[in-house]
Amino acid sequence: MRTIGLDVHKRFAEVAILDQGERVVRRGERIDATASALRAFARTLGPEDQVVLEATVNTWAIADLLRERAGRVVVSNPMRTRAIADAKVKTDRIDAAVLAQLLAADFIPGGVDA
Repeated sequence: MRTIGLDVHKRFAEVAILDQGERVVRRGERIDATASALRAFARTLGPEDQVVLEATVNTWAIADLLRERAGRVVVSNPMRTRAIADAKVKTDRIDAAVLAQLLAADFIPGGVDA
């Protein structure tokens, strides 16, 4: 099973993918936050994959798109994801990886299955 963390912004999303909740498969990949780029990314997902993204303005549209392919899509409350908010080193790449790690460990506080 792969666990995917997305740090979504207005124009792009940073992607981190963990395999079996441990080994980083891809980290630091950035995709455009356009409908076509997100659809292309969604096509790489399968029923064994789980994806987490923080709630933002366009989160629910993205979650709906990803849910068509991924086995599970979780929307995290960024105010409750303190591991990211309190990090001393904060980058989009790290945020995406931490989201993936939190979901793999089932530690997404206030997460909502989309």
